[in-house]
Amino acid sequence: MKKILLYGALLALGTLLSSCNNEELTSSKHQFKIATLPIGTNLYDEVGELHNVLFDLYSSPANSPETIESIATEVNQLISNYTNLPQTTIPIDSLFSNKLEQFIHYPLQSLDTIVSQIGISTLTKSKLLNLIEITSGATTTDINEALLEVVAFEEQILSDTILSIGEKEIILTVSSIAKYSLYDNGDRKDKDWDLSVGNIVATIYGAVNSSQDALLFALTSKIYLNNLRAGQ
Repeated sequence: MKKILLYGALLALGTLLSSCNNEELTSSKHQFKIATLPIGTNLYDEVGELHNVLFDLYSSPANSPETIESIATEVNQLISNYTNLPQTTIPIDSLFSNKLEQFIHYPLQSLDTIVSQIGISTLTKSKLLNLIEITSGATTTDINEALLEVVAFEEQILSDTILSIGEKEIILTVSSIAKYSLYDNGDRKDKDWDLSVGNIVATIYGAVNSSQDALLFALTSKIYLNNLRAGQ
């Protein structure tokens, strides 16, 4: 991934997300900055791109936090220092750690809880389950096929006349992060990591609150799971 382009995206991201009206959701088209990714129309692709940039920034100084709270604190600092996004809204404490553990170990049950507590519609839940089916467990052998399926999924979400703007924002934010995570997995030759259901459910929980909270939960779960697998 070209670092110059990605760091340019960091500077523009906050302005873009704050200036784009939700009503423009179906009218804006953005081309991926990475030639090997398929072209899509997801307005929130900058969030997914930022996810990969922040992961690279986290990895570059050889950070070594191991607990969920310590990882989340480091990630939160990166979001604060390297983006124009507002502060995350979910406190990083023992409750944060407990929630993330639940998402990782009991993802589908956790999704049911999120839906019931926050009041996500049955249709939105169904779409999120479709996204989970497409992306979770994808390996480097079928990464390109999965990426194309995600783009097709996003086009369906954009054209859906029943989903509200807010519901589309949640789904497309999660989809963007999942898509860029898939690409990152295929692009890295030095790791064996796939996008688990727990990763996606954690991202959903964050996305219900904000883009920055989606990044916080997505990156924390990714790093934590990577650390666990590295220690096996």
